[in-house]
Amino acid sequence: MTTIRVLVLITLGITLFLTYELRAEFNLQKIKLHSDWNAVFLEVEPEASDPEKVFSGIPNLQSVWMWNALSGKVQNVPDPNTLRPDDRHWLVYFPQDPAKTTLHAIHGETAYLLNIGGNASITWEVQGTPKMPRIDWVPNSFNLVGFHINPDQEPIFETFFAGVPAHAGQDLYQLNRTDGTWEKITNPEATTIKHGEAYWVFSNGHSHFTGPLSIHLEQGTGLQFGKDSVEQDVRLVNSVGKGEPAITVGLSPSRNTVNLYFWEVGSQTYEGHWTRFPTEKALPFTIPATPPEKDDVSPHNERVLRLGVRRADTQGTPLTPGQVYEETLVITDDRGSRIVVPVSVEGVDFSGLWVGQAAIEKVSHVNNTHANGNYDSTPVPVGSPFSFRVIIHVDQETGQARLLREVVQVWKGKQLVLYADPTALASPDYRDLPLQGDNPVGRRISTVAFGFQEPQLLSGTFHPGQVLQSTPIKLAPQDPMNPFRHQFHKDHQDFEKPVMEKTFEITRTVTLQFDGLDAVDPTQRLADVLSWGSTEVGGSYSETIEGLHREKLNISGSFILRKVSSIGTLEATP
Repeated sequence: MTTIRVLVLITLGITLFLTYELRAEFNLQKIKLHSDWNAVFLEVEPEASDPEKVFSGIPNLQSVWMWNALSGKVQNVPDPNTLRPDDRHWLVYFPQDPAKTTLHAIHGETAYLLNIGGNASITWEVQGTPKMPRIDWVPNSFNLVGFHINPDQEPIFETFFAGVPAHAGQDLYQLNRTDGTWEKITNPEATTIKHGEAYWVFSNGHSHFTGPLSIHLEQGTGLQFGKDSVEQDVRLVNSVGKGEPAITVGLSPSRNTVNLYFWEVGSQTYEGHWTRFPTEKALPFTIPATPPEKDDVSPHNERVLRLGVRRADTQGTPLTPGQVYEETLVITDDRGSRIVVPVSVEGVDFSGLWVGQAAIEKVSHVNNTHANGNYDSTPVPVGSPFSFRVIIHVDQETGQARLLREVVQVWKGKQLVLYADPTALASPDYRDLPLQGDNPVGRRISTVAFGFQEPQLLSGTFHPGQVLQSTPIKLAPQDPMNPFRHQFHKDHQDFEKPVMEKTFEITRTVTLQFDGLDAVDPTQRLADVLSWGSTEVGGSYSETIEGLHREKLNISGSFILRKVSSIGTLEATP
């Protein structure tokens, strides 16, 4: 195993390193078993929970027992040889006697007793997903538990529990592999906690302790970025407040196929920017402190590690739509803890609802002419930009982009749907979200910049570096929004003449030129650059307007769109 460590911050009570370990996947847990009784702690969630599948690789398996923490307190540690299937404190799996089996599912983050016949020793391999530490302690009772231990730095009990009132100095029992009985640990100052092994630990009162280092995530099961999430925080908590824990953070295996970034903060200026996790070598970095002025190491003092993914990464490989990418984040400290955090992210998916702004910055003047007297249609800068909302939906099946005037989100049965026709609220098939007074209404997003009723199809591809363009969007002479029907203009007040003699059809052709992925530098000091090219896009906006003047009018500017919904289908669209 090759390990690279670089000291990055020795301040604020916690020392942090960046570590990259070139070793096997952490999704496979290996536990050494011997004949007779074994007390094991399963850290990973098996791919299949069926006991028959989980234990299929163990020959001569006699039984598997799981302590039922909901059955009450345990004041005396029971002898494994006296366990009975009808004991309410235990759930049991008998491979050869299904009728007596009460344990029907095997889960990670759980301790088990395995009884194996014969004389051979084997290595039990379990493929699954790493689980986050969690112990639901039964107060004033013995608890059969295991801990997330670094196999390369197994700690001693006394140091591991130091500073934890509920467990420091309390009784501990470990399984004697010689005779298969529990024996009290009389010298915790010299006894190590084994990786993958379970123990009876007494809890003096209530406790939430899982180890000297606690990890808290926004989602308890791991760093799951899904389709649209960009940033998540990992809270590193010093659970004991004794000494200065040195923490290591790294990816394993060292590939970074998820395009993971961390928010790097200067130790003096506290200014931050996004930095990509390196792969072949370690680079120094600092972890942001929260708050920066706090320098104690008291219990529950915490630091925040902000992580993000850039799906459309120019430094790595853009993540393919529809694919799920997985890796593991390995966090260890110098007190023997090792916590493996599963990381998953789905590739770039442009389908869904996009809402943003267009800013008109240049307009062609009707009085601008060339030297030869011909009309000059080149847009020139305006004194103040004019902004308006732009709404686009991208279909998940075809990739067809549509320009919308408004969209309503409502419940249809048990799922949310998007509807470009607000009259859908009158249908009994839809259940609306909020109430407005006594009347139910859907969540509505609209723009005043366009007057069409039906969604407008856009040709081209919704993608960085590509172009979308509408067909001419027509505003009929009799349309109430036609500017020639302005009722207060003196030229429009001759109501004896037909409308068609006083107004003209106006057409607008909209073009959106998307900027490429390299339009944003991920190293610049901005907090939103990771979303560029995946959940945030932008570029140049332009329109050609005909019918308002005898000459075509050209306007141009910029636009930016952000993904606000992953619903990839518009109900009843053309």
